[in-house]
Amino acid sequence: MTVTMKGALIPIEIDCRAAIKPLHQTDAKRGGSLHDLAPAARAMTSIQEKPVALSTASPSPTRGQLVAKKTVGQQMADLALQPSFSAATVALAYLGQPGGELSVAGLNEALKVTIDDINAGDMSRVEAMLIAQAHAMQAIFVDLAGRGARAERPEHRESLLRMAFRAQNQCRMTLETLATVKNPPVIFARQANIANGPQQINNGVVPTVQTHAHGN
Repeated sequence: MTVTMKGALIPIEIDCRAAIKPLHQTDAKRGGSLHDLAPAARAMTSIQEKPVALSTASPSPTRGQLVAKKTVGQQMADLALQPSFSAATVALAYLGQPGGELSVAGLNEALKVTIDDINAGDMSRVEAMLIAQAHAMQAIFVDLAGRGARAERPEHRESLLRMAFRAQNQCRMTLETLATVKNPPVIFARQANIANGPQQINNGVVPTVQTHAHGN
């Protein structure tokens, strides 16, 4: 083996056999050899080289833990802003409490189920609502039209028939909405123009303007 020092090469010879010989002699006195220590050395090396994974990231809080950290006022604000809760409050005000068993909490849970169904693509509740509303408007039309026919004064008859025709128009619009939900319209685009900047589109042939020179 050679060692470079300050630009000069200084040869150094090491007698490896002389260095290993005392180890053999010492190990021979103990009744073993260096080959017996190899498995233990490899095991110690594998243990020292094995990486230790230390997780320093804190676990993310769950939804329940986040809700628990909110104050009572914040939880009440979240509840008041829920669409299902708002609709349940209005529905209870108009429907009343038949039998005393209807509550805002019960309506809220039922509306949440309907909202989840619609988000999943189930439109059966929407279709049932539309056809029920159309029948309700039809019943209002029949009632107002009959009362208008029995009215004795012309101004009463006109007012009742005007409201009857409005109910009939609402029934028609509801049925049109139901038809659109059942069969969405298909749009066929003959031309799609997409540009990130200014764009000029000339469709068809631009007619040419002929100029005639008139002599003076």
